[in-house]
Amino acid sequence: MFKRTLVLLLCVICALTMVGLVSAAEPKEDVVIGLSLEIVTTDPQGSNSIAPLTLIALTHETLTEVDNDGVVHPGLAEFEQIDALTYKFTIPADVTFTNGEPCTTEDIAFTFERAKESSFSSSKVISIDHTEILSPTEILFHLSAPNGDLLTLLGHKGLSILSKKACEEDPDHGFSIGTGRYFITKWIPGDVTVVERYDGYHGEKGVAKTITFRHIAENSARIIALQNKEIDIALNLEPLDMPMIEDDSSLEALRIEDIWCKYLGINVNRPPFDNVLVRKALAHAVNKDNVIIAATNGEGKVHTSVVNNTQFALDENLPEYEYDPELAKSLLAEAGYPNGIDVQLTCYKGAPYETIAAVVQYDMAAAGINVTVNPVEAAAQKAMMKEGEHEMVVYAWTDALGTDNTLRSLLYSTSGSNRCKIADPDLDKMIDDALVEMDTAKREQMYKDIQAYVQDLVPYIMLYTSYNYVGVRAGTTGIDWMSNSQHNFSYVSVPAE
Repeated sequence: MFKRTLVLLLCVICALTMVGLVSAAEPKEDVVIGLSLEIVTTDPQGSNSIAPLTLIALTHETLTEVDNDGVVHPGLAEFEQIDALTYKFTIPADVTFTNGEPCTTEDIAFTFERAKESSFSSSKVISIDHTEILSPTEILFHLSAPNGDLLTLLGHKGLSILSKKACEEDPDHGFSIGTGRYFITKWIPGDVTVVERYDGYHGEKGVAKTITFRHIAENSARIIALQNKEIDIALNLEPLDMPMIEDDSSLEALRIEDIWCKYLGINVNRPPFDNVLVRKALAHAVNKDNVIIAATNGEGKVHTSVVNNTQFALDENLPEYEYDPELAKSLLAEAGYPNGIDVQLTCYKGAPYETIAAVVQYDMAAAGINVTVNPVEAAAQKAMMKEGEHEMVVYAWTDALGTDNTLRSLLYSTSGSNRCKIADPDLDKMIDDALVEMDTAKREQMYKDIQAYVQDLVPYIMLYTSYNYVGVRAGTTGIDWMSNSQHNFSYVSVPAE
């Protein structure tokens, strides 16, 4: 009797164990992610925006990787600094692109030559004079000047390694092929993008067989899709949405502290915004506390500098443009506009951008500034900013890969991310000089001088940083939640039904 009971007990334990193992071993094969922003390109060198770079983290790889603490690790390559102007990179011999073709150092050399021609990537490779191929797996980078941020910059998704053969054979789509864990099977701009696991990947493969990104601009629509199990992950939600998700036992609500800084970008080339007194008036006409209350339910933090939180040399003591409508009126009068000005404020459709725009519109009215809000789709706003057709925009900067990258991207005259269209030779030189300064204390002061210089020019009105609000299916694991909002879904695992 005892033996029979023991055998039965062991069978029950084994059965329960097997159930657990099966459950753990059977995550959902097809994971669906709801995005608020569009994946406007599949070219790593074609954008600095969050949505495209989130996709590229799955399909491509960079030579280095940078974690949330800013620490640089080997990515596709091991690296060695030979001297102040020379770096050696070594890639594994078994790396292939997702079309099965081998990846060699010839592809690396091609990638960085191509990057010099992109307005989004050229600023990141400005100090790379040339590359020297030693073998199919070894390559030297020769710099024209020292660059303390080089290894950090090489972790930017915009410098992901491309296939030379694919790009030359298909200039319109070849850049979509990388060495990542997934490859693109469908891309419908403004709608849906699908990637499939590449089983020839040289390292640890992804968990999900396919990952689908759905563009769902409306916040409420993303939440409904999550509740109805149409999507498994809803990104970029609003703070007021969190209780709704927390009350659903099948979901989990996540608050991820991030450095994503919302700002107003002023086109300094368009009258009357080419007058610094007008820009200062605009700055004094913005009540950042009101913006934070409306856009983040009070959970945001005022941000002043163009340098991001966590970045080297951030000056937290920069003087702020306090909300003062009367001073704003006085500055406008001094600039020649005693009766105020009209401003067209362009923003993405939906929260938080339209919310920010509405608050700015209301507060600026007290200073005699008549703001017309123009909500548009992401692609339309990007096109306007690229051509310099905007007056003022609500936008965001989320990159944290090196202080030089932020300053060079937002302010350098040739940068594709220069939303204020500033072209100041003195500022360009200040940024260039700081990049090559190897004395840490001197470099820190140079960056603080740049921040003060920019603060006085007011090409941007930096608003706030907050949290990234996310809803996921309960039990979801394997996501590397990044403070720059470019989350890595390479190993996402969602429990099967």
